[in-house]
Order: sequence, then structure tokens, then C-alpha cells
Amino acid sequence: MTDAVPLACIVAGLSLLVFASTPSLGAASPEARLTVTHERLRDEPISPFIYGNFIEFLDHHVQGMRAQMLDDVSFEGLLPPAEWCYWQRDKDMDDHPWLPTGEGAVDIVAEGAFNGAKCCRLQASSGIRQGGLSLHAGRKYTLSLYLHGEGPLTVSLGRDLGPFVASYAEAQITDIGPEWSKHTVVLAPDTTDPNAELAIRGHDPNSVRREFGHVPQLPGALYIDQVTLLPDDHVQGWRRDVVDAVRALKPNCLRFGGSAVIYYDWRHGIGDPDHRVPFSNQPWGRMEPNDVGMDEFLQFCALVGAEPLVCASYNVGGPEDAAAQVEYCNGDTSTKWGRLRAENGHPEPYHVRLWQVGNEQAGEEYEARFASYCRAMRAADPSIEICSSFPTDALLERAADLIDYLSPHHYTPSLQAFENDLQAQRDRIARLGRGRRIRLAITEWNHTAGDWGGARALLATQYNALFCARALHLYQRNSDLVAVANRSNLTNSWWAGVVQTTRDSLFVTPAYYTMQLMSTHCGAWPLKVSGADGGALDVMATISDDGSRLTITVVNDGPDAVTATLDLSAHLKASRRAQCWVLAADGPNEMNDAPRPNHIRPIASRPRVGPTFRHEYPAWSLMVLGIGRN
Repeated sequence: MTDAVPLACIVAGLSLLVFASTPSLGAASPEARLTVTHERLRDEPISPFIYGNFIEFLDHHVQGMRAQMLDDVSFEGLLPPAEWCYWQRDKDMDDHPWLPTGEGAVDIVAEGAFNGAKCCRLQASSGIRQGGLSLHAGRKYTLSLYLHGEGPLTVSLGRDLGPFVASYAEAQITDIGPEWSKHTVVLAPDTTDPNAELAIRGHDPNSVRREFGHVPQLPGALYIDQVTLLPDDHVQGWRRDVVDAVRALKPNCLRFGGSAVIYYDWRHGIGDPDHRVPFSNQPWGRMEPNDVGMDEFLQFCALVGAEPLVCASYNVGGPEDAAAQVEYCNGDTSTKWGRLRAENGHPEPYHVRLWQVGNEQAGEEYEARFASYCRAMRAADPSIEICSSFPTDALLERAADLIDYLSPHHYTPSLQAFENDLQAQRDRIARLGRGRRIRLAITEWNHTAGDWGGARALLATQYNALFCARALHLYQRNSDLVAVANRSNLTNSWWAGVVQTTRDSLFVTPAYYTMQLMSTHCGAWPLKVSGADGGALDVMATISDDGSRLTITVVNDGPDAVTATLDLSAHLKASRRAQCWVLAADGPNEMNDAPRPNHIRPIASRPRVGPTFRHEYPAWSLMVLGIGRN
């Protein structure tokens, strides 16, 4: 290890959690000459899946990606994050509760709820409201809710002022019966308001109009459940801006899993989302509305052009349950679970190829049972490829014939620890792999997983962007070994996400640009670069599969600008225009935020590059240089 910091090591996967306030970074060195050779570093190309990312039920990760605008849609109540994993608990949360309005009684009751254990009961002129809605004039919003009892009911978008609602759009629902039924209205506000409210009100009996001397029957109890609000620009329930940002990120592989999978039964997340019961998120806290399950995740992967990697739970159910999950995703309609998928609206199989058995599992029991999971899952679909959880010698000794990928997690600011673990896994496969082609799927990685409080904010900084570039360099240099790598996380997640969403917009962290630039522009084959070892710059060269394009990525993660000369004479005989992107900041702690979403972003240029290219690399920077070859 090169960093003099204490390490808490999950030995089974060499998953290293480092608690350091300020990670050490590179230092300046004398001017170097770096030669980009023709020679390939490895005999296998770089997998596009090393630029992958990771989705899990954590904080506002999944819900921050969804277009649905309301919180606590099923009246089960809002839950805070777990005590141990937040920074400023009252400020981190952006949940909006249902509040009473009007004059009658409002109760959350546990009697005959449509969905879950609870629903809302209104009496006479009472109502409920929820704020925090960002509305845009001219856009349409679809409100759906389940009702039974006595109406009518008025729904409004606007500002609930107590005695009345200053309405931007409203509708009345009258056909309410004694049984639960779904009602849908489209509301088109005439006002833009970043903090509007939805108001749902029963009619005031004193305001009911007399007709022909007849007094209508006064309304009694009215029950409400499963209330959702969707803007008209959603994409299969996902936020359009999130879909666009992730598609542009080009992650290539998205993993669905995480610690919540330890407690998650995938069968509870299929079928009509209106009928799915919300669940308390263990171990992270908060309540998940359960509107995202297997179908929604796989459809999102299709929308953004990413290969799915599904982590099957090892802890809920047994091998037969994991096999059923495979069959649900991949079986044709002649199978039990494939037929159910078709009934749920997707007759064609999803053809999920990559599967992981359990999240962060290790120990004697897992090692003994792992093979039974592999056999059951392959019986459902022999074509799947299986990732282990944390790799150990005992696991390979028992199941090397069944494993396609070992899956350590890399969480440490020590790049040397990353490199050491790659070598350790390479040695383990050589010793115990029985000559099979077993590679690594590093299904989670980042510079930390265990920092909470202020130190976690480093995940949103330029430091993390440069760290991610250097980690990707390591994975590129080991292209024969590393087949998959999923940076943690995709969105929100207490700053770990490269996409950070607010109620009405999003911004991206500097690491987003690292992942995007390298996924989009790096080539298929890693090349040897001489003169780069031990210098102030971390330099990587790749070339496209057809040899027509050379890409050089240079990281300067130190406080001083560094001048170096690139010798490109093996690839260029004359100067030509290149494409260049520089992601730089004034310091490692610089970051983007909602008021300054473009504070750090790549600056593009078209420099002229010849057989030799002398260049100054700014402090705290990543440069990506793309050159068409002679």
C-alpha cells in the first residue's frame, strides 16, 4: 500500500474502505518525453463494459430518476435515512409529506387500503395537499388516484391557501363509487411555479348548489390511495432529462443490485405498479414506492443502450428463486415465468446475459451453496454468464467450472490497492481456475463507500473525476482480465452519483465527464507508452479496432502544471488537426452544483498535432486527445 492510512478490509473481496480526510495526490516532476508505441499491452481488447455504472435502492437514487412527482403515494408514511448514513439528516431529505387542508377530519387509516396497509380518509370538506412540485405553464400533468366512498372531489395544481386554492389547473371527479376504482385526469397549469402544490379536496356541504329546491345528499367519508402525478414528457415513467444524460454518458453496462438486494424479493417488484406494495429500504432507510422492478430496470437499459447486469439475491429464497428470476427475464412464453412476463406486458424475452449471485457475500456457507445457484440459474437459461460475489480460494476450488467472472469490489483511494488486487485475482485464477477463461467483473468501485459526513462530498469533486480516470487506466491496462467495471453510483446517493437530480433539473459531477469522455473516445486496444512510469502524469494510449484512430488520455492530479512531450512518430508522419478535451479545475475540491451546473466541464479544442507534441497539462486535469492516424 502506498497510502499511510488505516484500512478496513473486507477480506473476501479485498474490498477496501479507507477513511481519509484528504487523499494524497500526485506531485510535479521534470519534463518528460513519453513515447506511444505500436505495441499492444494485452492480447485482448478493452471491454466497453468497464465504463459501466450501478443502480440500487439507496437514498433518492432510483426515485430521483423517476418522472413521478409525488412522495408517499400510498400513504404508508415517509421514513428517514438510516441513522448511520447521512450528513445533515434534515437537509439531505427532500421528501414532502401529505398535509391536511380544509375544515373536516383527515385520517390515515388501516382499513381496506387499496395498496399496502394504509390509505387516506377524508370527511366532508376536508382535503390533503402536498408541496414541492415544479410546474411549467403549458405542460400537461396526468394525475391518477384510486378512490371509493362519497364524492365529488376537486383536484387542483396551484397554491393551497387554506380557505381556498389559488388554482393553476383543476378538475372535478364525480363518478366515485363504493368500490376502489382508478380515476385519471389531465391538468394543464397556466402558471409556472417551482414550488406549487397538489390539493385534493372534498366538497364543502355548505357550497353545494340547490337545484329545483332539492338539497343534494351531503358527502360522507371518501377514501384515497395510490396517488401519482406524471409530466407529459416522461419516457416510460423515467425522467426525460435523466434518460438523455445517461444515454450521453454511454455507460454500456448497468448493474442492478446493491445492499438492498440482501432483503429484496424481486417477485414483489413485477406486475402492475399500482398494485405493488411499498417497502422499507434495508439497510439504507426511507420508503421505496416499488414502482421500479425488473421490467422497469431492463426497459431503462434499453432506453440508454446499456447491457444489464442483474444481481440475484442470495439471501431471499434459494436457488430455485434465482432460477425463476432468470426465467422471468429470459424464458419464452411456454415457461411459467416467461408467460407471466408476457402477461405483464413484455412478451419478448429480455435476454439478460450477465448475472451475479448475491451482493457482497462471502464465507463458508456462500462458498458451499454458490454452485447450486449456478446450476439452477443455468437450467433456466444455459447461455447466461455468472459472476460470483466476493472471490476466495475456497469459492474457486468448489466452483471454478461454473464461474465466468470473479467480482471483487474496489473501494479505496489507494490506486496501488486497486492494482494489488488485480494482480491477486490474476494469480488466484491462474492457480485455481482449472485453465478456464475466468475474468473480473468489478461490480462496484469508487474511491470510497464508507465515508459519511463531509468527507463523502469528495465524491462530487474534481478529485474523484481524476481518481476515476486513473482507475479506468488500470482497468484498460488489464484488458485481458477486467471485463466489467461498474462505478458506484449512477444518480444521487449522497453525492456518489455522477448525475445529481433536483425536483426540476439535474447537474452532473466532474466524474460524469471522465466516464463519458473515456467511454466515448477511448479505443479498443491498449498500447504501451514508454517513459510514463513513475512520472507526475498518468498516461494511457488506446487505438481503435480498425487502427484508424489513436486516443491518448493524460491525468495530472497534482497542484502544478506539467509540461511533457508526446512522441507520436510511430503513428503520425505529418501534423494534423486533433480533437482535444480538457477537464480542469482550480483545485481538487472544486465541484458542480445546482446553481453552477457548468462550473467544471470539458473544454474542447482542435490543436495541431505532429509526430512530436509538446504540451502543458494543467494542474488537476484530465486531457483526452483523439487523433486520426496516417
